[in-house]
Amino acid sequence: MSSSSRWLVMSCMALVSSAALGLTSFAGLTTKLAVKPGQKAGEVVVSAQLTNTQGTPLRLFWSRDPQQDCTPSLRVRVLKAGSRDVVYPNAAEQQSFCTADVREQVIAPGKVHQEARTLVLAPGRYAIEVRIPGVGSAMNAVSAGYVMVTVR
Repeated sequence: MSSSSRWLVMSCMALVSSAALGLTSFAGLTTKLAVKPGQKAGEVVVSAQLTNTQGTPLRLFWSRDPQQDCTPSLRVRVLKAGSRDVVYPNAAEQQSFCTADVREQVIAPGKVHQEARTLVLAPGRYAIEVRIPGVGSAMNAVSAGYVMVTVR
């Protein structure tokens, strides 16, 4: 087995709580998290399935965050499992300057929207926390829970 293929072998462990299972509901938004290997060595794709459970359209405001590589998508924080060591975002790195644009998305009642982020991680065990920015207004951020992942 080549070293690059060893990096792609990963396992996702579902823990025994609703947050750990990636099922969270807030203000008519239900989220379900999933993790899978990416295309390159060390890549992890974290996705969230967002479902509007209220009877009216739900607005999401995806802004750019300099701590998140200016990606207008899910906000993630990666910690080494069993510690409080934050792997991503790395506060020691120089932050980017982002444009101030905001991507607005409307999810119709009962509809589902898929959003994903690709992370590059060294081999190890991690807890990946996910937040949905801009639920209902640009100032709200809602926790979508977390998933445990092992990158080999």
